[in-house]
Amino acid sequence: MIEHRPFLALGAIRRGCVDARQHFSVGESGRADHAPLGPLHVWNDVEFAPHSDLGLHAHRDVEIVTWVRSGAITHEDDAGNRARLVANSIH
Repeated sequence: MIEHRPFLALGAIRRGCVDARQHFSVGESGRADHAPLGPLHVWNDVEFAPHSDLGLHAHRDVEIVTWVRSGAITHEDDAGNRARLVANSIH
């Protein structure tokens, strides 16, 4: 069954120059009633302020899909992966 979750009803994280909306709860963050959907555990809409980043962070046993709606971002993780993503690209 499909459940409509309005954008403003999603869990929210605001840390410095990052504003994120969470479609599913992750650990202690997000809305508890928004459980993961099968193998899909994280789906976030994240907006970064210009010239900012999340810093180096772990990605263990996950696949990540990133779609850049506007601008560009360089993503780097603790496994040594690094990519520059530009608007309308999917990585």
